[in-house]
Amino acid sequence: MIQEHPKLRPLMVFPISQPDGGAAICLRDPEGFSDAALMINHATYLMMTLMDGTRDVSGIQADFMRQTQVMIPREQIVDLIGKLHQYLFLDGEGFRLHRKRIEEDFLHASVRPAAHSGTAYPQTAEELSGFLTGFFSALKESAHPDGTVSGIIAPHMDIREAGSCYASAYARLKGSAASTMIILGTAHGSIGENRYSICPKDFETPLGVIPCDQEGIEQIHDAAGVDWTQGQLGHRIEHSVEFQAVFLRYLFPEREIKIIPVLCNSFADLMDRPEGPMYDDSIRLFVETLKAFLARRNGKAALIAGADLSHVGPKFGDSMPLTETDLVSLKTHDLSLIRHVEEGDAEGFFKEIQKERESHNVCGLPNIYTFLKIMEGGKGRLLDYGQFFEPPTSSAVSYASLVF
Repeated sequence: MIQEHPKLRPLMVFPISQPDGGAAICLRDPEGFSDAALMINHATYLMMTLMDGTRDVSGIQADFMRQTQVMIPREQIVDLIGKLHQYLFLDGEGFRLHRKRIEEDFLHASVRPAAHSGTAYPQTAEELSGFLTGFFSALKESAHPDGTVSGIIAPHMDIREAGSCYASAYARLKGSAASTMIILGTAHGSIGENRYSICPKDFETPLGVIPCDQEGIEQIHDAAGVDWTQGQLGHRIEHSVEFQAVFLRYLFPEREIKIIPVLCNSFADLMDRPEGPMYDDSIRLFVETLKAFLARRNGKAALIAGADLSHVGPKFGDSMPLTETDLVSLKTHDLSLIRHVEEGDAEGFFKEIQKERESHNVCGLPNIYTFLKIMEGGKGRLLDYGQFFEPPTSSAVSYASLVF
């Protein structure tokens, strides 16, 4: 039985160029409760925008007719509602029960499952090990010259596209004496109103589980008087920390290391504040707490930021497809940002993005800024820079690796 008044859930919507030169729209679930991807035309998308919970099938039919002067058969609307229900794209009791079950299972589990195994990287240990070895084998420079590494910035881009960039950063970490790696990832989904969220779970990878530093998390919470494990549901399918865990397990197959997985929330609400992020009490408290934690660990903890740079093109809200000239300009823009990062200049990095009103959608802003403030006074070195261009959407994501 179809929903009487169908209501569409919030979905990721982006244009796709077809091989015949036409255009389509792709819909995906940003929360990961459904793995489906639905390709539709613009007329179907318009019909779906009418599914806001206030109209029944007759109302959708009438309003579509009013807007387009085209009468859609009732059966076609019913079929579409059925497909959206099957894909879990509609809000309703069935979806809410499905969501509750998944969230409860995650919260009660001691180990976070590998959400992207078999899609962004191989699923078996043997295949994954060979896959990653290929990236490290291709490196021309094997280690950081001074042998002392306190932190790295690596991408969180799909490993299949940016593997060599990851490897250039993680090769420098191999000689680190740190036994705890604090990973600062980007929260692409919701972690609630918190600026940061720590996941107190071990992380599963095809190469084995990488344990969470429970004692370290307790020390951080005790020092701050804040429970940063709130919002941990945002870690369930988040890739920005998971991909770092995969590289760490590969890099240290025998050595016992632990992680403290952190997601950093958006700084979008700070764009109109001239005083900068450190005037936000929660950001300042987190930074100061982590700086003190690293000092207490005395070289036995290192910092990792899993951060991408610009996201540009129609997939990310821009009106025009990217050209080769745009990609050249993008590199110039990114290298300007990276210069601030190399200098350890968190405020300069933030202000440059603030000045452009986030026009480049730098999703790594919160974790790179936090990384730089925790590493205050540390200097970095650019190791690699790359861009992933996606022809179907004529859009691009840029990324880089740096060592500190």
